Amino acid sequence: MADAKIVIIGGAADDQDHDIPDNTDPAWRVHQGANDYISISTADTEESITLGVPSGETTVIDKDGNVTMSAGLNVANSAVLGTNAVAIGEGITAPGNNAIALGFARSGQTHTASGQESIAMGVESTASNTYAISIGRGNTSSQSGSIVVGNGSKADANKSIAIAPDNATASGSNSMAIGYYSVSSQPYEQSFGAAAYGFKGDAQRKFITGQCVTTDDTATAMLNAQSGGSTALVVNTTNSTSTNKSSTTFFRVRVISSVTGLGSSFAVGDFLCREYNLAIKWFYSTGASTIQVFNDTSGTIIGENPTALVGQNTTLYSSRENVRSNTAAIAHATTGIIDSIELTTANSAARGSWNLKVESGDSSATIRHTCFIDQVDSILA
Repeated sequence: MADAKIVIIGGAADDQDHDIPDNTDPAWRVHQGANDYISISTADTEESITLGVPSGETTVIDKDGNVTMSAGLNVANSAVLGTNAVAIGEGITAPGNNAIALGFARSGQTHTASGQESIAMGVESTASNTYAISIGRGNTSSQSGSIVVGNGSKADANKSIAIAPDNATASGSNSMAIGYYSVSSQPYEQSFGAAAYGFKGDAQRKFITGQCVTTDDTATAMLNAQSGGSTALVVNTTNSTSTNKSSTTFFRVRVISSVTGLGSSFAVGDFLCREYNLAIKWFYSTGASTIQVFNDTSGTIIGENPTALVGQNTTLYSSRENVRSNTAAIAHATTGIIDSIELTTANSAARGSWNLKVESGDSSATIRHTCFIDQVDSILA
């Protein structure tokens, strides 16, 4: 069976270029020189359209409608493509391997998927690390596995998530910030923004988990929960990114302690569970801000810490609720496990922050402590 002949339009080709092997149906080739061509094959089993050059830098549309490209797709004045990357839109780039960038960038602005296997969709958003995803306008997803959806939001810690209509920030690993101007800055912290209160501020809510281990009778700060904890668990009284507003914040705190190493008065397996309902008031001042802790049920100030007294602890004996334990010794108000709050009043984005501390009355017992902090609400003034 003779090979099909090719109708050639353009430059000359040798006799072999006139044939399509094993194909008895005719085909068309638009040819210019030795390397540039458009080839159309019409056999039932081999229909295809090939655009490109014989060296392999081609685009292969087969009989089933599948489109294969040997290089990245560059559309609408895009530039800078990584291997197998796709960039569609005006003024955008996809320099990351297997990256996808879809959208638009104005002159002088950036919209890019520069991380490996990253995705940036929208207007002037950035996905700049491995597996990062940024969808929306003016968003930044800058760390591995981070996801941001919305407008002007940031997910700038590993595996962090920010989802908001406007300006959410998730800056702690494995943290989530969801809602208008919500901020999550600790590992495993979740924050939720809510409706605005007039023009003065908004109400917000978040959840935080911390843990630590005590081996003596030293007051020990709760640590963030990531990988067993490496830094102190700092709780801000408000999620707002503004520094010039006071806030009233309501917290529910639950703490569980379990003895894992024998002590002089605590046995392995002894435990203590307790709760606190607290209101914390942060008074902003450009000179000397102050912070107060109230027992939420009585309205009594149980701690106050102006700037000059930063670092002092406020014990929480009077605020304990729902105490559960297996021995009276571990639950004793002065010789058992003692909780306290360290208040800070730095005039900064960490305004009115605090940390929960635990102290064992048994100086030789090893005790694991876990806290669950639920910010019921926060109102900016």
